[in-house]
Parts: sequence; C-alpha cells; structure tokens
Amino acid sequence: MLGKGRGSSYEELDEESEGDSRFGVNKRALYEPSGMVDRVRRVIVSPKRACCIAIIVFLCILSIALIAAFSRPFVCCACKENVDSEPDSLVGQQQGNDSQSSLSSNGTSSVVTPPTATNGEPFPWTSVRLPDFVVPLSYSISLHPNLTTFVNKGTVNVTFTLKEPQKFIVLHVKELELSNFHLETGNTVVGVRKTLIYVKYEQLYIEFDNILGENVPYSLSIDFKGNLSEKLEGFYLSSYRTSAGETRYLATTHFEPTYARLAFPCFDEPSLKATFRVSIIREGRHISLFNMPIAQTKKLSDNLYVDYYNDTVMMSTYLVAFIVSDHLNVTAVTANNVTVSVYSPAEQLHQAAFALEVATSVLDFYDSFFGIPYPLPKQDLVAIPDFGAGAMENWGLTTYRETAILTDSNETSVGKIQQVALTITHELAHQWFGDLVTMSWWNDLWLNEGFASFVENLGTDHVRPEWNMMDQFVLSKTQPALQLDSLASSHPISVKVDNPSDIESIFDTISYSKGAAIIYMLESFLGKTTLQRGLKTYLNTYKYKNAKTEDLWRVLSLESHNMNVSLDVEAIMDTWTQQMGFPLVTIERKGNVVTAKQQRFLVGSSAEEDGVSSEFYSKYGYKWHIPLTYTTDKSSKPKLVWLNLGDAEFKVSSDVKWIKFNTNQTGFYRVMYSERDWRNLIEALKTDHTVFTAVDRASLLDDAFTLARNNLLDSTIPLEMAGYLTNETAYVPWITALECFMEMEMTLKERKSLRNLIEYFQRLLLPIVSEVGWKDQGTHLQRLLRPSILFIASHYGDEEVIDEALKRFREWKTNNVSIPPSLRAVVYTVGIKYGTYEDWKHCWDYFNATQIPSEQQTLLNALGASRDPWVLSQQVPLSNFALLF
Repeated sequence: MLGKGRGSSYEELDEESEGDSRFGVNKRALYEPSGMVDRVRRVIVSPKRACCIAIIVFLCILSIALIAAFSRPFVCCACKENVDSEPDSLVGQQQGNDSQSSLSSNGTSSVVTPPTATNGEPFPWTSVRLPDFVVPLSYSISLHPNLTTFVNKGTVNVTFTLKEPQKFIVLHVKELELSNFHLETGNTVVGVRKTLIYVKYEQLYIEFDNILGENVPYSLSIDFKGNLSEKLEGFYLSSYRTSAGETRYLATTHFEPTYARLAFPCFDEPSLKATFRVSIIREGRHISLFNMPIAQTKKLSDNLYVDYYNDTVMMSTYLVAFIVSDHLNVTAVTANNVTVSVYSPAEQLHQAAFALEVATSVLDFYDSFFGIPYPLPKQDLVAIPDFGAGAMENWGLTTYRETAILTDSNETSVGKIQQVALTITHELAHQWFGDLVTMSWWNDLWLNEGFASFVENLGTDHVRPEWNMMDQFVLSKTQPALQLDSLASSHPISVKVDNPSDIESIFDTISYSKGAAIIYMLESFLGKTTLQRGLKTYLNTYKYKNAKTEDLWRVLSLESHNMNVSLDVEAIMDTWTQQMGFPLVTIERKGNVVTAKQQRFLVGSSAEEDGVSSEFYSKYGYKWHIPLTYTTDKSSKPKLVWLNLGDAEFKVSSDVKWIKFNTNQTGFYRVMYSERDWRNLIEALKTDHTVFTAVDRASLLDDAFTLARNNLLDSTIPLEMAGYLTNETAYVPWITALECFMEMEMTLKERKSLRNLIEYFQRLLLPIVSEVGWKDQGTHLQRLLRPSILFIASHYGDEEVIDEALKRFREWKTNNVSIPPSLRAVVYTVGIKYGTYEDWKHCWDYFNATQIPSEQQTLLNALGASRDPWVLSQQVPLSNFALLF
C-alpha cells in the first residue's frame, strides 16, 4: 500500500487529509497521491466559503440520516436465543454484556470477569487472541454466492491438530448464521456439546463431549450463511454501470486485517497459516476467481456451474480471496512461465494494457531481486468498482480500485500512470514480503508495508528507469513521514495492538512511509548488496512461515559480518522502530572541529518534555543511533559519522567552506546549521546550485522551511534560500518548494505580511512558468512538474496562466478540443473556479458519462473548485452522494 505524500504531481488529489496517525490515516487514504489543487482547497479557505461548506455538509448529513432512519436495513436478523439447544446462530447482530476489563502491566487486555455470550451464558475464553494450542492445517470451503438474492451459503471443513489435550477450541466468526457442527477424526465422530458466541471479540467457542488428543488430526465442518452486503469488508457485493445504464453485480472479498471471519469461520490470525481448497458455484454468465488456478469445472444445471480450485500453499487467512463477476481479461506470460492476467469490466478492458505490462515485467524483476522464484502458477490483477482499501495483496489474486489499475494513454495523466505503476509494484512486492513470509502479529505490520513501500520504487524503477523513482522517494515517503512523525500524537513503527480496531489504526503513514524511509536509511549504511543478500537469506529462512522484526535484524547483522561491515543492525534499528519521532541534529563548527548534537524534533513541545508528555515511554530516552552523512565543497563523496545514542565530534579540512549533511536525505532526521553555515549553503546554491544533487537541494529547502515554521530558525533563512529557485528547473526541489510555500501561506493566513509573501512567490515562479509552458512534452519529470507549476501560478493569480486555462476550458466545452491528460486537472479546476454554473454542469454531466476512472477522479476533484456557494450547494444530489466518498 502506498504512502500518501508529495511524490506525485500536484494534479493528483487527496481524498482525505493528513491527520493524526493514530486516528485513521487508513489503507484507503494511503493509495491517494497528494495534490496541489486539493491542498489549496483544504488549507486555504475563506471564512465565508468555510461557512458555506459547513452548511452544505450539515444538510447532506441530515438528509442521509433521515433516509437511513426511514429505510429498511439491508441486513436484519436476530440471534438465536439458545445456542446450546439450537446450534444455528447469527454472529454479530446482537452483543451480550461486555465484561469488565483492565490493562495488565505489559499493556495487554486482561478480562477480570468472564465475558457474556449472546445466549447469556459466561463465555469461557477471556483473551482477544485465540488459544495457541490449536494448529490449523487445511481448509476446504464450498461457496454459493447468489448475485440475485445477494445471499452466500457455504460449508467450511477445517482440519487441525492440538499441541495439548483439550476439550474445546476457539475460532473467529462474525455476522454469519451457523449450523450443523460436526467433528470427526478418522472414522470416529466426536459430539459437539456446546457452541457459544462472544460478539465483542468475534469469537466462536466450541466445546466437545470428549477430550481431544494431542497431535491427532481432527476435521470440523460448519455450514454457514451470510448476506452479500455493500460494506466493502469480508465477502461483499460490488456493482458497476455499463455505458447503457445497466447495473451489473459482482461478489468480491477484502479480508485484511480481520475480515476473513465475515466470509467463513476460521482461525483469523496471521500466524495460523494453512492451505485452502475452494469450490464456487456460479451462474453461466459469470466467472469465478481464487488464489489458485481452476482444477476443473462441472455443470450442475442449465445455468449453474461449480468451479473446483487447486489447493493453495501455506498462507494466512487475510490473504485468501475469491471473486464472482462477469469481468473479461487480458493475459501474458512472464519469462519464468507465470501466467499474468488483468481483469476488468468489458468496456474498460482496453485500459488494462499498462497494468499487464508492469505486472509481467516486475514479477521477473522480483524473482531476481528476492532470489526466490514467484511460487504460484498465476497472478491475477482485478479491477474492483467498489473497493475501500485501494489495493490488496491477496496471494495470486491482487485486487485494486479501478483508478489504481486502469489507464488510457489518451485520457490518463502521467501522474496517475505513475501512481498505477507504484500501486501494482507495491502489491506484487507483497507476494514475497508479506505473503511468502508474513509478520507473526500485526504489531510488525510495518515489516510488510514498510518494505513493500520501499521496494515498489525499485520495481517501478526497473519498469521505467527514466522516471527516477529513487529521487522521488523523498517526496512520497521521507518528507511526509517526517511531517507526521514530528507530532506528539505519532506512534512507534512497532506498536502493540490486540483489538481489530487497534489493528486498523496502524495502517498509516508511520507504518508505510516511515517504514520505507528507515529501510532506505538502512540500505544507505549497509550497502545495497548487503541488504539484498540479507533479504534473500531472510525470505529463504522464513518462507511459508511467520517472522518478527528481530528475525530480520538478526539475519541482516549476520550478513553485515559476512560482508565485513560488522554492524549490530538490531541495536541500531530498534532505536528507530521502538520509539516514535526522530532526531534533530544540530551542527556547530569551530575551525576544523565539527560537533553534532541530537535531540528529538517535536512540534509544539519542548525537547525536555519528550519522555514525560508522550504516551509511549522510550527506554532509549529518545536518542538514536544516527548514520550522519555529509559532503563538502571539497569532496562530493559522502562520508559517514555515527551518533550512537549521543553526540559526536569529528574534524574536517580547515579550508572547507560549506558542509551539507544528510546526503540525498537518506537519513530519517533533520539538520540545523549555524547561521554562518546556512549562509554558506545559500551562497553555494545561488552561485551554482548543481554542486548539490536535486534531492540535496530539496532537503535543504525542506529542513529550512520546517525549522522556521517551528520557530527554530529565522524565516529570512529559508526565504533567502528560496531565491535560488529562479534558476531551478528540477522536479524534486520544486515540488518540495511548492509544499513549503503552501505551508508558509497557511501559517501567515489573515496577516498583513501575507501579501508581500505571495508577491515574492510570484516572482520566484515567473521563470519556471515560462520554462514549463503549456505543451505536454519533455521528460517524465518535466511532464509531472508542469501541472504543479501551472496550478500554483493560477492560485497566486498569474493572469496569463488563468487566461490560457480558461481559453482551453472553453475550447474543450464548446468545440470538444482535447486537453492533454496531464493538464486537465489545472484546466478543469480553473474553468470551474472562474466559470459559471453552466461550466460546472458541463463537467458534472461529463463526469457521469465517461467510462474512464482516472478522468472521473480528475473531474470529481475539480467540481469542488467553484467559488459560488449556490453552485456548491447544488453539486451534491442525494442520488449521487455516495460517489463523492
């Protein structure tokens, strides 16, 4: 899953704001690239317009509440009263009395009084985690999802053993009717004495007549029935409309992190791996898909067929997936003979070619990079119309939002095409890092997501080397993570979680982007070869198993010794994963002696309060092992100095004029220089900015503006530094600068000095506006930069840019003159912002007519740019309200 940040062109638009990481930067948001248009609307808004928006939102919510109040719920059943006498039960519709609970000394939830089952009996199992004495071996699941009645019926048969004799087991289940419990071993049937449901923990307790033996295989069969709801979780109902207006339905899954239990009773924890065999009954007009290829298909009646699938390899429940739809596909084969297919609705199939190319190419690259051939015979990529997560790495059957996989070279911007490539390479990286080797528990989620967020750049760089993805890395990963992790409300990368709600909360920028950033830092001091060799060893050691963070560090430490680097990787990296935040390194230079001091960089609090005010105690006292890199005007070869939980002192040549620390921003820290050193760096930038790499120029801007915004640096320093931008043409520094401009503008909103600041920004922008022009041409990074520059120029009132955008908008509206895809966000937004209701209505009608998901996204984001409150009040017809969220 992709971290949200600055890495894409500002034509790309956020759907959710960047907020407190603990309160829900969820998996869905992480697939949305950041955008200048949306950021302006999000942080710079007049009081009048804010009031109008608030009123509109209130009326919409009120209307929905009224509709919901008078509508019949989609799912409505009652739990069975007596589970003992009547084994049929509906899980999740009625909750018994919660038990009293407390936190133990290690932070885990311990129940003081027994929880209450749905039938009023005490629920014997008191932990949110399942018993560790059950070892699931295999599942056999038969499914019949009916896309007319929207009901799914099925049977699960799970084979398991016990590590010790017991009379009961506990599984997960949620919102399913259960019946016909049957347990046997060999030819012996074991009676089921009692079944109980505890809704809060989504657990099913099954007690047997006899004690079950140790290391004996048992087979438990349960019939189940559930509704195919539209909740975007579990086994759910999705739909799309054809160009003729026909609604077509499909059934699809999303099980991460704890939703497999919504589809079938199971041991729904990542460490409880098993094999899966599935059969699916479907109508003749549909196909079915599963993690593995079809073994055979049998006809049941005139219009019913059953597809039987091959067994999976050992895998976690959250990676299981199945789909029933009428999608069509395009197919290719990798060099290693893996069949790759992209599925979409028929009318969108022509938009699948790019995804197929990326997937086929990157699978071969990952085979080589990880040193382990892709272990399955096929890889399906499926476009899902209603998909909350953005994309999901189900093993052999990855699923995506339509906007995250479908592209049209004549309709899709370069920014969105890049985002599609990153999403696909991210999910396919998971086929090794997450699927083949899975974290033991969700507190190590970052092992999955951090590595996939790092490796996605390597994979995309292989597919399109001219995109310079590792230069863009600091925009999409490092800088957004630094911004969020500077807040007191952040959390450590590795954080203890138990409840499903807690698990959801860590799918955020810290797990994804900070995780990726510290791996980038790890690569910088270990070396690419050492890291890659270590990853190969790690994957081979733990394949088809589960692992913890310390397992990876141990392997990398051994590999570093083998490569004569000899680093204690675990000791170093624990300071980055087990405590929140990051350091500010302050540089003092006297003659040829340089002193580097570290303290935590924390927005809104003093450094002395770090360990007191934070919810997360740090045994390291918020000190880090810091790989401090630097270059000078005398040597462009980076040098490395370690700050090991303290400060460091070292010498440089006495004739060194400037020193640039944190080379290419590979380190996850900020740097504060003395005023003299800041001035020397500014002078070097203005004299010849190319003495620094594009990423180093970006990191200087990022640090200077951030420190000034937090009153640690005089604001004249970053503003004077920005003066060099009149000679800058590179993508990475300019995107960083635009973010800094917007943040400073927000800080000075409603102040008299804002006008002077904007005029200064306008002067800085004039050369680059002239440089980029309106022709959609040049390198990939130039084409990414162009819409960002044009939009910010229009925002700051550049009349020539506004006039040109309006001219193109009117030509498109009146004469259907095509607008280059990468410029459409700017043209649509300016056209609506300065246009009439008729202009807005034209875009709204086009939004409803087009079959291009990326074009719909661009139009939808632009529709909110109107400055007319009446137009804004008209733009949310209740019949289309769901489309906006």
